[in-house]
Amino acid sequence: MTVWESETGNVMLALSEISPTQTISISVISSVAFSPDGQHLATSSEDGTVRVWDLATAQILLNLSIPLAKPSDLSTILHGVAFSPDGHRLATIGPNNTAQIRDAQTGEVVLTLDGHKQVVLDLTFSPDGKRLATASYDTTAKIWNAETGEEMLTLSGHTSWVNDVAFSLDGAHLATAGEDGTAKIWDATTGGELFTLKGQVSKIKAVTFSPNGLRVATAGDDTTARIWEASPSRELVTLVGHTAPVIGVVFSPNGERLLTSGEDNTVRMWNTTSGQNLFTRGADEFSEGLAFSPDGGRFATGNYDDVARIWDTDTGQLLFSLRGHTGDIGQVKFSPDGTQLATSGDTTVKLWDVATGLELFILPHPGNTHCLSFSPDGTRLVSGGHGPVAIVWDIASRQEVFRFPVQTGILYNADFSPDGTRLVIADGSKTAKIRDAATGELLMELSGHAGAVLLAGFSPDGKYIATASTDTTAKLWDTVSGQELLTLYGHTASLWQVAFSPDGSRLATTSNDLTARIYTLRLDELVSLAQARITRSLMVEECKRYLHVEACP
Repeated sequence: MTVWESETGNVMLALSEISPTQTISISVISSVAFSPDGQHLATSSEDGTVRVWDLATAQILLNLSIPLAKPSDLSTILHGVAFSPDGHRLATIGPNNTAQIRDAQTGEVVLTLDGHKQVVLDLTFSPDGKRLATASYDTTAKIWNAETGEEMLTLSGHTSWVNDVAFSLDGAHLATAGEDGTAKIWDATTGGELFTLKGQVSKIKAVTFSPNGLRVATAGDDTTARIWEASPSRELVTLVGHTAPVIGVVFSPNGERLLTSGEDNTVRMWNTTSGQNLFTRGADEFSEGLAFSPDGGRFATGNYDDVARIWDTDTGQLLFSLRGHTGDIGQVKFSPDGTQLATSGDTTVKLWDVATGLELFILPHPGNTHCLSFSPDGTRLVSGGHGPVAIVWDIASRQEVFRFPVQTGILYNADFSPDGTRLVIADGSKTAKIRDAATGELLMELSGHAGAVLLAGFSPDGKYIATASTDTTAKLWDTVSGQELLTLYGHTASLWQVAFSPDGSRLATTSNDLTARIYTLRLDELVSLAQARITRSLMVEECKRYLHVEACP
């Protein structure tokens, strides 16, 4: 048994060479565990021997011999030792298909966990030390009360024995590694199977969560280790119809409709529940800018033919054509009260009267503009585009409030937080940037994408930021800590836009892969979706397994 220095790779201790006078019979060492304070090391061997070593003196503090009945056809290693988070207890595989919790100093058995029908193969404490999870040759995992020994949950779903178990850092989920070639993620409170990770082409021997709980790593007999996203596919609807990359996307205020624009020079209106294409409007040139009026009765488009247009949402009828720009219109935005429309194109920003279609006034910009955002109270407007700066304007006075730098020279997107205190910026770098909306001061950068971030926006409650990137993913972030919370996969090409639904429960994305997608951000909606998409009635056993009820509804 060898202990290594993690930074240098140097050997610190070879525990089989403790003392020339000691003779210790050591079989295959199958599991090792450091104590929480790092002073001790526990090892378990295939012959049922468990030892606790003092790493300062290289002496054995505890030597236990546990009679194990390993099935003759079991071609796996018993991983049978774990310290509790406080270091006071030691969990080990026990005799007669049990697990045992012992005093870590004396080795005395405190609790025996009896319930598996075959030998226990692995065990681990929850992060708070109140539960113990076990994996068994009987194809199940179990969760136990580590203080009373009571069996709390049985996790059934693997078709062969379970080799390994691991809690997420928050203790909310449990991962299991199966001899059947799958890893499964479970709700550690209810015992519900959340989803299965498939793709390893052989038996999975080990599984572990990343510290932030966003990823799961597995190791298998196929000579590979794999890293997985620790979430199921959250895709609700894929909207197919555009014949060229889909660039623009926006939800209607009630969330029932979705507007998309593509490089096929069409604008399409969709039903967000069914995915039905309600109507399509063509144009001579591509429409990049899209916006719904606050009441949802109208929508606006900004076209590369230098014309902005206002349409009726229900009928798709054209109401106004707003002419005056001398360059491509990159973005259109309704004011929060719905009375004005701002458009960006050439080197100006224009404000229009929505009721009459008349131009109200012009704001000059140093460079071509294609980025606009109103503050929630409608008193300020951000403009940006090609150039080293973006400008925050006071609408009433038509004066600059301040400028802030754009390091890449292109501002793709800016969005005010719902309370108007912050701005999130997408400038084509690999990070989204959060700035103080009063001063322009850089507060935080959101780092995690492998490609350029082309759009960033706040959720309606201001708690989250969504980003879209050329790395084919969208990400969800915590606005206070800047922590990456979720990555959404599914697209096969660069993403252009993301948009939250009005209630914040869904996220829409557009991509160069010719599709728009709607994702759910709520797990309960995923369950309902799965039930809605089944093509036959569930058997009783399936209802018990997937819906966690004794009888099918």
